[in-house]
Amino acid sequence: MRLLVQPQDSSLSSCVNITVSDITFDGQGNTVDGVDGAGTEGINVTNPSSPLGQPSNVTVRNVTATNWSFGVDYDRSDNGNVTEVNASSNEALGIRLQASDNVGVIGNFVSGNTNAGIFVLGGNGNNVSSNNVSGNPNEGISVSQNSFDNDIVANELTDNNAGISLSSAASSNNITRNNASANGDVGIVIQAVSNNNSVLDNKVIGNTGAGITISDSIGNNVTSNNASANTDYGIRLRSSSTNNDVTENDALSNGEDGILVTGSNDNDVLRNTLSFNTDQGIQINANRTDIIDNNATQNNNGGIFLFDSGNNDVVDNN
Repeated sequence: MRLLVQPQDSSLSSCVNITVSDITFDGQGNTVDGVDGAGTEGINVTNPSSPLGQPSNVTVRNVTATNWSFGVDYDRSDNGNVTEVNASSNEALGIRLQASDNVGVIGNFVSGNTNAGIFVLGGNGNNVSSNNVSGNPNEGISVSQNSFDNDIVANELTDNNAGISLSSAASSNNITRNNASANGDVGIVIQAVSNNNSVLDNKVIGNTGAGITISDSIGNNVTSNNASANTDYGIRLRSSSTNNDVTENDALSNGEDGILVTGSNDNDVLRNTLSFNTDQGIQINANRTDIIDNNATQNNNGGIFLFDSGNNDVVDNN
């Protein structure tokens, strides 16, 4: 079923409630405009009276949702799509997927929300791709609380506090071909026991903090990223982050080290290019790190620096 509507201003807690399956809500370019009320939703896809029989296969498209707490909110609603939506200037989140699986959030504009732009909370197998996410004071895209197997691909993320954040056991997710640049703090952060994620082929350039940070997380793969011209470090591993692979990245012209590993043992730093950084190319304050075949030349304070470290392998570096 396809719904063609002309939504207007509303002071209700939710302007549009979709409680059944197999629906396309087409806003026809109109605006769902709220009154900034706490807990309000512009477009709400859920059925609170039916905890087991939730709506599925719901598409929301071609609409602006502004001045709500949540612009578009999928709650326990699987196999849907959110596309061509402008979810901006909401009091909490632009688009939220809560305990919702296999939803595509594709080709949206998400800007100036008071908290985060796109938030995946306890959802699996979602595709968050080709969105323009900017000017959100916290995260541009946040994936949290046991969210697995989500694809975060080809998004433009600028002027957020953090571009992309994985936290609270968000594991086995793919972060690929995003531009997470010129954000107020870190470009990409993986933290709080978020394990076995892949960070591949992203541009993480000119962030005020670090380019990529991994904290208290295990088994992540950081490969073929450009983490350059960040105010702090290009790539940083800290706080007991172990068994991570940092491979074939460019970390150039950062304000601190190209790669910093501190308080985190048993990591691999392989075949990276690290030049023109203000401090060292690679700095290690950890044990049992494999530092192999990196090019760490023309940094202000040296190529590779190890301190309070033991049982590290430093092999075939330039």
